Amino acid sequence: MTLIDPNLQPPLPVSPEPRAAPPSSKRDTAGLLLFIYHITAVGIMFGGAVVMILSSIVQRMGITIPGVKESAFLPSVMLAAALALCGALLIPATVQAARRMAGKPDAPVTLQPIRVRSAVALIILWFVVAGSAQLFESAMNWMILPPFLILGVGLPIYLLFRIGVAGLSVDSRQRAWNVFGVGLVAGPALAGVAELLVYFILLFAAGIFVMANPEWESIFLRIGEQLKNASSMDQILTVVGPYLISPGAIIVMLLVVSVAIPIIEETVKPVGVWLLKKRPPTPQEGFVLGVLSGAGFALLESAVALASTESSWGVAFFARIGGGIMHMMNTGLMGWAIASFWRERKFLRLAGVYGLVIFTHGLWNALTIMVVVGGLRVALSSSGTDALGAMMTLVSVLGLLAMATGGLIALILLNLRMRRNSIQDLNPQPGQPDIKYPERV
Repeated sequence: MTLIDPNLQPPLPVSPEPRAAPPSSKRDTAGLLLFIYHITAVGIMFGGAVVMILSSIVQRMGITIPGVKESAFLPSVMLAAALALCGALLIPATVQAARRMAGKPDAPVTLQPIRVRSAVALIILWFVVAGSAQLFESAMNWMILPPFLILGVGLPIYLLFRIGVAGLSVDSRQRAWNVFGVGLVAGPALAGVAELLVYFILLFAAGIFVMANPEWESIFLRIGEQLKNASSMDQILTVVGPYLISPGAIIVMLLVVSVAIPIIEETVKPVGVWLLKKRPPTPQEGFVLGVLSGAGFALLESAVALASTESSWGVAFFARIGGGIMHMMNTGLMGWAIASFWRERKFLRLAGVYGLVIFTHGLWNALTIMVVVGGLRVALSSSGTDALGAMMTLVSVLGLLAMATGGLIALILLNLRMRRNSIQDLNPQPGQPDIKYPERV
């Protein structure tokens, strides 16, 4: 028994026999660039992991490194584990890039629907990992928690990926791995650079605001002095919390986190699909490649974000699942729309899907902000209770759960639709024109 009806599985859209494309200097150049990209990304991931481990060990031994700020030991080890995980996943992509560069035969690939017993086993294993991590407290947790991080983040993303692409085909194994590798590293890197630019613009605007309103300069100076003396997160929240829950701060956070960031991330997440203009995939293949790219983006984002967690690991693992669902669903839709635009010039489809994924991403981020604001209101309440803050938190959490559940259902329904469309494209009804796509190399 499988999670999705295997009878819907379409035949392979191309011959399953390995094939070698005719030699082409342009393609060889692209293959070389892909290989250089992947081998560099692998080096950065593993190199970063080694540096984090060595610097943490040195600091733990009490040795001060000039010019290097002392960091917490556990987060450094967890970040090293996250980088090593991503580096390991880039190895197959690097191999495929090398095969393409060398002109080796390529072949299509289809992932069969995952069997229910396999899915149940993965879910049970994840609950064991998350529960153990949540309960585990020890001075030696830096030795135990890295594998928990890998499994706690990786298992849900793998399962969601298998559900999203079940029974769908891509006519190039090399292309699938290359898109995953680009989505895993280049997507988050491009998004990070663009988001840093947004924050610099925000700081510049804040500087202009302070210059125009001198009374705020003393407030910022006072906050800075108080933060210097803060030695715990509770003390930091006591200083900045009242400002963060003010209406002006909430509006700014919503504009940045719920508008600017979704626009940036939904543009760059399917970067690997954007680059396929000269050899565009079918819309169904675009969906698969989009889900692949979104899975890579979600994996790196979640692993790096969780590396800074120092407690409540099980809760943190659970909270990241919803983000993985939204990333894969949105990027799968964008991949489908981008491929439709490259192939069939369906600009309205691309524009509509782009607006939809920005809206869903923005709503998700807005609800997350409301959870934080509501929690701050409750924590900072002098009376110990804040009905409005408690209500904001509850409604926002329920909204996030509803969006995650709806996103999972949408991912399954999109998979079924793509499989039906694949069958229709390959087996046109009498009187229906047979769709001829350009030959790809």
